[in-house]
Amino acid sequence: MHPIAASASFQIETRPRGYVIRSVGGAPLPFLILQGLALAAGAALTAAALRLAMLIPGQEEGVAVFHGGLALLAAAAAVLLLHFATRGLMVEVEVDLMRGELREVIRHRFGRPAVLACYGLDSGTLVSIRHGGGEASLILRLGGDGPGLCIARGPEAALAPLRARLEADLLPGPGSPPPSRALSRALSRAA
Repeated sequence: MHPIAASASFQIETRPRGYVIRSVGGAPLPFLILQGLALAAGAALTAAALRLAMLIPGQEEGVAVFHGGLALLAAAAAVLLLHFATRGLMVEVEVDLMRGELREVIRHRFGRPAVLACYGLDSGTLVSIRHGGGEASLILRLGGDGPGLCIARGPEAALAPLRARLEADLLPGPGSPPPSRALSRALSRAA
C-alpha cells in the first residue's frame, strides 16, 4: 500500500506498468443480497433447464418442441442470472504509464477482470477535487467538460497527493508529448 493512502478510503497498488487505485470499503449489503438471490435463482433455472431437456426424448413432437423452447429460455435466464451473481461490484482504476491511459476495471469473483472503459489522456484532461457530502472526491474530467470520472473518495488531505501524482504521471506539460509517445520515443532512441 502506498503511504499517501494510509488514512483514506482507497489504496494504491504499484504494478510494473503503473498503479491501481482501488476502494478499501466493501460492497453495499443490498447488492450482495441481490447477488445471492440471483445465484440461487440461476442454479434453480439451470436445474429446471436440464430437467426439461431430459424430458424431450420420447415425447410427442408438439410437447417436445414446447419443452425444448422452455429449456432454452430457462438456460438463457440462468446464464444471465449467474453472470450477475458472479460479477464483481467494486470498480478500480488502473493507471497505465506505458500507454498513457487510465482504465476502469471491474474484478469478477471468478475469472478475468473486465475493462469497463479506457481513457487516453491529453492536454484537455483535468484532475480536480470536489467537495460534497462531508467527503471529498478526486474527479478526472476528459476534455474539461461533463461530470467526470470519480477516481477516489476520502479526506482532502489524502486526495491531494494522489491528485499531484496523477497530474505528474498522466498529464503532459506544455509542449511535451503524452506519456505513451514520450516513452516510445525514448525506447526507440535506446535501440
